[in-house]
Amino acid sequence: TPPQRPGTGPDPVAVEAPEQPAPGGRFSMRNWRVATRLNAILLIPVLVALVFGGFRVKGSVDTWNEADSAVRTANLVRTAATYSNALENERDVTVVPLLTGKRDSETVSSAYAATDNAARDFNEAAAKIPEESDLQRRMNNFRAVEPQLASLRKSAYTGQLSGVQTEEWYVRIQHPLMELANELGYGTSNSAAYGRTLYAVSLAKAAESLTRSI
Repeated sequence: TPPQRPGTGPDPVAVEAPEQPAPGGRFSMRNWRVATRLNAILLIPVLVALVFGGFRVKGSVDTWNEADSAVRTANLVRTAATYSNALENERDVTVVPLLTGKRDSETVSSAYAATDNAARDFNEAAAKIPEESDLQRRMNNFRAVEPQLASLRKSAYTGQLSGVQTEEWYVRIQHPLMELANELGYGTSNSAAYGRTLYAVSLAKAAESLTRSI
């Protein structure tokens, strides 16, 4: 068979071009259905609201926790002040009966009872204090000297413990209670501003009490 000349042979078989992918890919928004687009548009502000709402909820929880801690600290400081006052009063009003040997005096027993009642209220408040390092440190300072009150009462204003020594030991036990006031500072730029004011007032009161005792 004679060769065919170029251009005179049968027509070549037509080949279909492959289908081109839609612009932007299958995940492009322009390829989404209308309903899907509307849902996505509505979902965006909902997600934004949820995110900002979560931040607001966390902020509210943090504020509540801070306020709750402040209330528990304030209750502790209030009961500590009452306990401190009771110790000061106990030292002052028992001077005369104890120096005259009337250790069974009603004045002495009443003063001891008032201090013991204040101690119970303080212990109830202390069981609920926040877990803050400075507050715990001050509490530990007081707990270290508090047990000495029992032996102090037995030896107060006797040959074993002179009047001056008795007064000094009451100060050692009572003073750490006043220092707890320094932890009272919720809502101030200086975390101890209110506490320092209360502590200063307590110091002045303690000085007057000591003068009375002397």
